[in-house]
Amino acid sequence: MTVENTSQGTQVTFDNVTKRFGTVVAVDRLDLAVSEGELLVLLGPSGCGKTTSLRMLAGLESVTSGTIRIGNTVVNDLPPRSRNIAMVFQSYALYPHMRVIDNVSYPLKIAGVQKSERYDLAREIAMLLQIDHLLDRKPRELSGGERQRVALGRAIIRRPNVFLMDEPLSNLDAKLRVQMRGEMKRLHAELGVTTIYVTHDQAEALTLGDRIAIMRQGVLQQVDSPKEIYERPANVFVGSFLGSPSMNFLDGTVRQEGGRAEFQGESFRISIPAHWLRALESGDKRADKGLILGIRPENIQIFHQIQDDHIPAKIYVVENMGNETVVGVDLDGHIITARVDADFEGEIGDPIGLRFNLEKAYLFDPETEERFV
Repeated sequence: MTVENTSQGTQVTFDNVTKRFGTVVAVDRLDLAVSEGELLVLLGPSGCGKTTSLRMLAGLESVTSGTIRIGNTVVNDLPPRSRNIAMVFQSYALYPHMRVIDNVSYPLKIAGVQKSERYDLAREIAMLLQIDHLLDRKPRELSGGERQRVALGRAIIRRPNVFLMDEPLSNLDAKLRVQMRGEMKRLHAELGVTTIYVTHDQAEALTLGDRIAIMRQGVLQQVDSPKEIYERPANVFVGSFLGSPSMNFLDGTVRQEGGRAEFQGESFRISIPAHWLRALESGDKRADKGLILGIRPENIQIFHQIQDDHIPAKIYVVENMGNETVVGVDLDGHIITARVDADFEGEIGDPIGLRFNLEKAYLFDPETEERFV
């Protein structure tokens, strides 16, 4: 028995899956395919349906309608023990009276594996997780990070087809979360097991996921790679949820005057890229109907010497973060955020000029909130 290459190459599929609790729709017609060996992150705010989706896959919640498959097997009516999945919770759920080696090897004890064999595998997994020096300790003698590694070991030893992880790092302090993110990524690369990871933490999603699936109020918003979902958000919600500080949004219209096209806000106007205008002209959206400009903080430049092509504004607040500076900008009463170099200097109320990198900005439809350009 070995912990290497435990993946069975199992795909997970949600086909039009809905979950209702009385009149409340917790998950609404979820269509999602998780590839063999993929680490997919379910991301969204509290109450968006991500944990309910995970619990339906685990068999801890029933499916109201639709089909869930693990591999080619429909699992809607299978009990959890028959699904060959392993779940890791944020609460660790360790047995307090058992030593680490017994906690890790407990699933094999239930399966009737001989003590010597299950202990050998538990030691091998403990070395993988770098907790082999803790095997004789009880959970109360461990730190939070060590307890989480024990919980991971207990999941790994089952050699499941699918790992399900429900915010497993949320009880750890910030420094330890960063360390454990790296460990989780390393483990997935080494074990190759199909993994669905639930979190509300965007840093975890961006660093861990092969793909991210963002949910809102039970509805899947977008599924894509971390890079693509960050750089090409499908709608206003995705753009605002992923990224810290959040994306800035400004209302305005696109107009053509004197042979040039501009995005005009309440108190500013900026020339727009030619492909924006072509997209507006080729689509069914009237440019003067109203649009939302979305731009991330890192794509806004700040200048102390204001030029004609700058947007005039004032400094609202300056936050030095050590490796960067986050500047709140007052644009005629509308507060937006810029991310600039750590050596930026400025005082509240200082006049400044802004320049937007519109090659990395977006237009959204204010009615549907979907990205138009």
